[in-house]
Amino acid sequence: MLIVKMPDSARRERDYVLSILLGRWLGIKFRTEFGTAPPGRVVISGPLGCVTQPDLFLPEAERDWCGRQTCPDASQYRLRKDLPDHWSRCLGDSDLPILFELKEQSLLSRVDASDGQRELRLSFDLLGTAFFFLSRYEEVVAAVERDEHDRFSAWSSCAGKAGLLDRPVVNEYLEILWLSLKEIDPGCKRKKRSFEVVPTHDVDRPFCYHGVSAKRMAKIGMGQLRAGRGLGSVLNLGRGWVKTRLTGAPDPYYTFPWILKTSEEQKISNTFYIQCTRSEYPEDDNYNHLDRRIISFVQEAARQGHRVGLHPGYGTYRNSRTLSAEMDRFRELWRISDCGELVEWRSRQHFLRWHQEITPGILNEAGIHFDSTLGFADSPGFRCGCCYDYPLYDLRNRKPLVIIEEPLILMECSIIDDRYLGLGAGKDALDLARKVWRKCRHFNGQFVFLWHNHRLVKDGERALYEAILGINGEKGPSV
Repeated sequence: MLIVKMPDSARRERDYVLSILLGRWLGIKFRTEFGTAPPGRVVISGPLGCVTQPDLFLPEAERDWCGRQTCPDASQYRLRKDLPDHWSRCLGDSDLPILFELKEQSLLSRVDASDGQRELRLSFDLLGTAFFFLSRYEEVVAAVERDEHDRFSAWSSCAGKAGLLDRPVVNEYLEILWLSLKEIDPGCKRKKRSFEVVPTHDVDRPFCYHGVSAKRMAKIGMGQLRAGRGLGSVLNLGRGWVKTRLTGAPDPYYTFPWILKTSEEQKISNTFYIQCTRSEYPEDDNYNHLDRRIISFVQEAARQGHRVGLHPGYGTYRNSRTLSAEMDRFRELWRISDCGELVEWRSRQHFLRWHQEITPGILNEAGIHFDSTLGFADSPGFRCGCCYDYPLYDLRNRKPLVIIEEPLILMECSIIDDRYLGLGAGKDALDLARKVWRKCRHFNGQFVFLWHNHRLVKDGERALYEAILGINGEKGPSV
């Protein structure tokens, strides 16, 4: 069993990050000893020696918890190119992002003692950096403007400013930790993982025309005009509404049968998030979640083994009472759909709205088991620094939570739409999706991506979705 010797400060934070890296992800047994480490160091001891690292971030954060001065500036990020060869081969990269380090020292140095014991000295704060990313510490501390939906932008993050959104830093650090531990405990075994593609779908608008009143359609048309859509586009919308109402033609946004058929062909399980809102926010569609077509779809998705969860409305990320009411409505949908016992609650916040000091606690108290909100709205990438699921952390009360986060890596409008990256639905968008997909595959992680059902209407967007699923046929190295 490994013994981890640590300073006597920030105990909960240290326990939290070790339980994820060593316990949940590597599956290695270990024991912690607080107050026994040399000053400014963390020591992990095994049969043949120890791995040591500087203790830089957490002591500084402890002095002024979530204080502005404890948040690193993006200028602190360095890409170190002096990697040991075995690190480079494992990571598939010739450099390593470093945020907290001892200056002017080699990334790795070995010291052999006369008794045969070996010390592997890392010059960077591996565990502190992992906590910084997993806890989303910077989102509470950084003095940045949030967007019009009160969201933390990719370009406000340290990784975004440093141009490193496509690097799962915590996954990279985990592999370095594993390589180091094998040198001091050759007999240790790690938990096996397999790569997984997880298509997810936020059902914001299940119907374009069905169940939409003339008044509501006029409001949608006016909204499109204000958004810069041409008059011709709005008139086409109106003609489609009339045609559907008069002839019973299929609703173009009801793409669920096609999604289920495509996933069956690919042997992939999807997750669908259903809205159950009754709100005054224009961003909430307030569709009838008990519509017979919704019930029929939920029944079929559950029968085929897909996951169905709640898509909490626009205001719920700060409002526990509204979230509770929506959960009650979802229970009703599940009961009427006769899908069996609801044993696992899944959610993703509408518009990816999230406040790190508030939202995790609300979801945890409500009994949500799995969330998948934590991806950036304005860019693909690794907001949490990883592509593995893990328990969230309550920074306000300084304690780990039960709720498990499944990090979101890519959303379709982030790469397609002009308001974000504006790459369209062609080769450039596919190449970017392939880049982050390959990172997830390399670390045998989860490539969780979001594709709204109403963005599978245009031929180009549907083809891009199929192409992203088709990437799964690629073969390549992984850890």
